[in-house]
Amino acid sequence: MKFRKSAAAALIAAALTMTAAFPAGAATVNELPAAVTVSDSTEDIPHIKTEAEAEKYFIQQFKAHTEHIEFFITEPEDNDYKRINDRIFAPLDHYNGKADEGFYLSMEATRSSSALPTKDGIRVICDSTFITTPEQETQVTEEMEKLRSTDGFQAACSASIYDRILWAYDYVSENMVLTDDLSDQSHSSAYSALINGEANEQGQIHLLIRLLGELGVACAPYATNLNSLTNDSLDAHFMAMAEIDGKNYFLDPVWDKKLEDTGHNFFLKGYNDLDSENGGREDLTHIHLFQIFSFGEEVPLEESMKELGVAPSAYPGSEYPLGDVNADGFINSVDASNVLAEYARLSTGDRIGYFKDSRKKAADVNKDGSTDAVDASQILSYYAYAATAHGESMSIEEYLS
Repeated sequence: MKFRKSAAAALIAAALTMTAAFPAGAATVNELPAAVTVSDSTEDIPHIKTEAEAEKYFIQQFKAHTEHIEFFITEPEDNDYKRINDRIFAPLDHYNGKADEGFYLSMEATRSSSALPTKDGIRVICDSTFITTPEQETQVTEEMEKLRSTDGFQAACSASIYDRILWAYDYVSENMVLTDDLSDQSHSSAYSALINGEANEQGQIHLLIRLLGELGVACAPYATNLNSLTNDSLDAHFMAMAEIDGKNYFLDPVWDKKLEDTGHNFFLKGYNDLDSENGGREDLTHIHLFQIFSFGEEVPLEESMKELGVAPSAYPGSEYPLGDVNADGFINSVDASNVLAEYARLSTGDRIGYFKDSRKKAADVNKDGSTDAVDASQILSYYAYAATAHGESMSIEEYLS
């Protein structure tokens, strides 16, 4: 999920900047990687040989919340400083499989950066103001580890991407304590939402992005509607976009919470039906920033949304074939294990299961209305049959009939 070349993305960045103005504690990495050398001739600015080493050095420093990062790349692959700028800062604007990097990490700070050619090589400078400390981010990571061990998270991990996103969305919505305080930037982080128990819109979306990152889903912040909370300060409404099969879909748990309806009125929506279930409320109607900043010029919605990779219509949901309870296209021991885990949840403690709708039907292979060990046994039986069948095997429905 990348937005570097998008004009609309610049507006998103501008919205992030609007709501961040006050510095927080910062730390500096004192031990430089082995590939980094320091030259006395350039005011002790680190000299890094390759672009790859520079990329690693930058992300290390940024994650440590170093407010001023500056270094030279002495042997760049070429002198295309714009390309090098994109490469160095890439870990802040796309999902690379690491939940604490990408847009999650980018939202921890407002920053100005540059990469320019000099006689000593490409000089990279990044100045940032952070809204959390490294210690607070460590607490977030520790809390995430606890969350990963819960039944709900484990069930989501083995679900379809639709249900993974749904679990994270519901978690944020159900635990949301929303504050309208925009002046205190400590409320604008996942740390505030997760550890302090309350956060403003930006903080709630920061948490959603982290949760989805933990579940292997690419997600980016998105901003609409200036002055959505106050009339006397320039604020923006925060929501998010999640990526499924190369297309982005809107997520707005904040306004879903305010609707107090089904809780999924703004869930995985496209640009044409984003507000189709807002109850006709003008105050919960999204106005895109590129429409606000068009200065009277008409900006086609479809054109701008295509640039961002947003789908025109809502994601259709998730269908689980009978027996395939993790929707990976196979019926095997993993599915049986997931059914047994759900059966255990239904049989002990508060007896709450986590399988929903289509997934629940897929688990009930004998169609007796229950998810239990019998279903797991029949899934294993079918798996053994299909693994040893010569030629085309029967479907699970045929096998169990």
